[in-house]
Amino acid sequence: MSARFLPFRYRSGVLVAVGDLVVDVVVRLQEPPAGRSDRAGAGSVVVNLGSDTPATVTHRQGGSAANVCVAAARLGMAARFVGQVGDDPNGRWLVDSLRAAGVDPAVRAAGRTGSVVVLCHADGERSMITDRGASTDLAGVEPAWLKGVRALHLPLYTLAADPLRSTALELADAARSTGALVSLDLSSTALLAALGPAALNGLVARLAPHVVFANRDEAAWVAAAAAGIVPPTAVGVEKRGPEAALVAVPGRPPVAVPALPIGPVADSTGAGDAFAAGWLAASLAGADPVEATAGGHRAAVDRLAVLGSSG
Repeated sequence: MSARFLPFRYRSGVLVAVGDLVVDVVVRLQEPPAGRSDRAGAGSVVVNLGSDTPATVTHRQGGSAANVCVAAARLGMAARFVGQVGDDPNGRWLVDSLRAAGVDPAVRAAGRTGSVVVLCHADGERSMITDRGASTDLAGVEPAWLKGVRALHLPLYTLAADPLRSTALELADAARSTGALVSLDLSSTALLAALGPAALNGLVARLAPHVVFANRDEAAWVAAAAAGIVPPTAVGVEKRGPEAALVAVPGRPPVAVPALPIGPVADSTGAGDAFAAGWLAASLAGADPVEATAGGHRAAVDRLAVLGSSG
């Protein structure tokens, strides 16, 4: 695959992402339910309770870490996904999907494959009902998983519970010892709240990431409840959808990096993961954090275009 979106020459090495590989069940309502549109706020998903609501339902490969790998492969990077799926038809289909996308799957098969129901709002935002299945059961580290690693990416979902959490932290220690960049995406306000400020601070301090990604809501939650969790030596990147992203480099004032123009968005699932992939790809190619953020915007727009063409 060629690097079509980033004006950088990639160095050798692999982007490794650890976490979930699940089936996304995407639900997009065809029209507002009868008699209920006046009760729906902007971006709401409303269903006819106890009856039928017409919708378009599709199934596709999902999981934040897996999405990062797919986006990185589209940019021409070597990408490896590390995780666990069920020993079942869905798990085999998901692994085949990663291979078809150019991703190296380092996947164990045991248990039951997880699923996420993605409710698409009218404005392109989405709400998710999650069943992570076997994803959280990954235990123990295989040295081959980090062969050639230059960046290790962890969504916060990966650190939510053991045994996956312990596995991810062990991988982060090993990756850091090789000089690889370690990145963390804060992923979910619901997960941030479930972990709580004390546990979150401890996990991030233990992980010691070089860069932390968050969307606007996640950044606001951290500012209100857990200020100071981003290590003083780490770059902080706030993804803000169609608005300029904010980049905080240690010792410098935050910089706003404009997003790229894009039309109406029907489904934004995975755009933040693609942004992280684009940022990491550019950074590994020698870009500074501001240039890397521009690369993140380009990769996110590409993801939205793919969703628009397939949705």
